[in-house]
Amino acid sequence: MWIGLRWPGLLLFTDAKIDDFRFHDLRHTAATRLAAGGTDAFTIAAILGHSTIQMSARYTHATDERKRRAVENMSRSQKSGHIPVTQLEAAG
Repeated sequence: MWIGLRWPGLLLFTDAKIDDFRFHDLRHTAATRLAAGGTDAFTIAAILGHSTIQMSARYTHATDERKRRAVENMSRSQKSGHIPVTQLEAAG
């Protein structure tokens, strides 16, 4: 808790006129950047001190870039001859 304490970085946010910053926001940023860098969910949970990956999922946010890469990867796998599960189920 930061009651009665002044975090030195707070002056930067004050100068930048960012009123709604909370130190806790850095956990969200860290989790999102770890995920964007390819860190698996279990490692992110361990770094953040969470006992479940579901809790870490609350802190990890999908960026537009990560969503675009996911769709591109899906498209690449279809071009490489990969048969989607939905097509396998329809043929079976």
